[in-house]
Amino acid sequence: MFQTGEPSACNNIEAHRTVRPVGGESGEDWRTRERVISHLLGDAGGSIAVIVSTVVIEVTGIRIVDPITAALIAVVVTWSALKVLRGSGATFFHRMPFDTDEIRTHLLGVEGVEAVDDLHAWQICSQTTVATTHVETAVDTMAEAGDVTRCVHEELAHHGVNHATVELCPAYEDRSTHLNHHTH
Repeated sequence: MFQTGEPSACNNIEAHRTVRPVGGESGEDWRTRERVISHLLGDAGGSIAVIVSTVVIEVTGIRIVDPITAALIAVVVTWSALKVLRGSGATFFHRMPFDTDEIRTHLLGVEGVEAVDDLHAWQICSQTTVATTHVETAVDTMAEAGDVTRCVHEELAHHGVNHATVELCPAYEDRSTHLNHHTH
C-alpha cells in the first residue's frame, strides 16, 4: 500500500464517520442480541398466555379462551417468522445494504475521485457486505492512486463494507467515447 507521509490523505472524509456502539460491538452484534431477546420474550409471553388461559378456563369454565389464546400466539409466531424471512430474503436476493446515492456522494468527496461508476453492494450473509466500484481519477502517480484506493476503501468500510474491489481508471473528458451506457 502506498503512503504519502501525510497524517491522513483522507482528511476530507472524516466528517462522514459514524459512531459505533460502546464496547466495540458492531451494529450487527446489537441486532443479533435484540433478535435473541425478542425471541426469548416471545417464548415467555406465549408460556404466560397458556398459563393464564388455563387458569381462566379452570376458574370460569369458558372454553373459548383456549382457541383465542392459540390464535394470538399463532399471530405472534407468524409476525416473528415474517421478520426473520424479510431479513433472510434481503440477503438472499442481494438487496442493496445502503443508499448508493449517499455513498456515491461521500466517495466523490474523496480527494482525487472525479467520478464514481458502477457502485454495487450486496450482503453475502448478515455480517458480510461486499462492494465493487469503478472510480475515475486524475491522479498522476502510483502513490497518489494508492492513496485514492485506500481512501475509497476506508470510506466504504465506514459504511459497513467488509470487502471492496475498487477499480481506478483515468478521468475521461468525453465519456461517451470510452464508456457505453453501462459505463463499461
